[in-house]
Amino acid sequence: MNAGRLFPVQTSSTSALIFSCLVLFVGFFYSRFLLSIGQILFCVTALWHYLEHGNSNISRKMAILSLSVLFLAPLLTFWYTGHWDSWLERLRIRLPYLLLPIAFVFLPALKEEERRRVGGLFLLVASSSCLYVAYLYAIDPGGIQKAIELGGHFPLLVNHIRFSLILGIAVLFGMYLMSMPQSRSVQWLIFFATLLCFLTMHLLAVRSGLLAMYCGLLFWWVYLVFGERKWRWLLALPLAIGLLIIAWYTIPSFQVKLGYSYWEMMELIGQSEQATTLSARIQSYFCGWQVFLDHPLFGTGVGDLKEKMAKCWVMNYGYGAMYMPHNQYLSWLAGNGLIFTLAMLGVCFLPLFGMRKESVPLVWSVILALMVSFLVENTIENSFGVAIHSFFSLWFLRFHSKST
Repeated sequence: MNAGRLFPVQTSSTSALIFSCLVLFVGFFYSRFLLSIGQILFCVTALWHYLEHGNSNISRKMAILSLSVLFLAPLLTFWYTGHWDSWLERLRIRLPYLLLPIAFVFLPALKEEERRRVGGLFLLVASSSCLYVAYLYAIDPGGIQKAIELGGHFPLLVNHIRFSLILGIAVLFGMYLMSMPQSRSVQWLIFFATLLCFLTMHLLAVRSGLLAMYCGLLFWWVYLVFGERKWRWLLALPLAIGLLIIAWYTIPSFQVKLGYSYWEMMELIGQSEQATTLSARIQSYFCGWQVFLDHPLFGTGVGDLKEKMAKCWVMNYGYGAMYMPHNQYLSWLAGNGLIFTLAMLGVCFLPLFGMRKESVPLVWSVILALMVSFLVENTIENSFGVAIHSFFSLWFLRFHSKST
């Protein structure tokens, strides 16, 4: 069937794919609505390309389809889930893990130049969001400082934790784009955009995002020094330590967050009964682990996890605010059990293998950043986190793999 008859538009499906990426990137930083629209556009573009060019070589792209395990694992807990409303809500959040892999199989191929263009668009949108963060700080520095002192955050348009994670990933993409052959003027633009994102990460002072970014940057450093034997990068380590010291003295929100973290740690060590975000995290870890030990093989079922966590919380900490495990791995273990967790872990690591040589540091650093975020957040238990993880995993499997 000729798609030209059905879609009398001059733009190719490749251009539509790049536009879909742009909409998704804007959604990452500014709008949950655009985040959903961007994912829908991927599906529309895939259908367009299929109608235009026919079937795709699916046998070479089974790794892409395997990401659907992250939807199927909670789906299969239906037979021992008692709370159907909660179970259906978990499935609704994970729906992109079913639809986007199918869409990515049928998306048009991209040339190296087009992949770089998408990376450039991502960095451009990310750096524009840094200006927005600077504006927020400029109009109310005192209010933001006070909020951070009390464990709060910047009043962003989207979730501040996911915002920080995606901005940290933008820094890693900036490193990748700087490693590619570019004109000198473009190299400088990429450098300043990446530096702006890096500095804004410290202004935001979101600990989980900073941890994920620095783990990704550490991989870049190890790869360049020991993999590529570029010994001059040894100097980057003392430079990074120097920049952290400068950030401590020059970025008030970063200084306040470190001070708040130190206070939380001292409260925890001193076994204080003062409620802090750190103590709540530790309590959520304990309850998540206890729930897993009670249901080790197949978990509670994702629909029943909240109820089981609430019961454990009341038994150990009394009534009050209850938190789900602030750890994606514990959320999987408690809700899905060890067997399904191992399957989902295997799928999450798939993008690390079979990469083009030039893509290795980018793919490994971003996936490492995501997996580190899993240690301190239940990253993909909301639609924002699912969008981030599913897009980058699928993007790497589809456009940075040797086999596709």
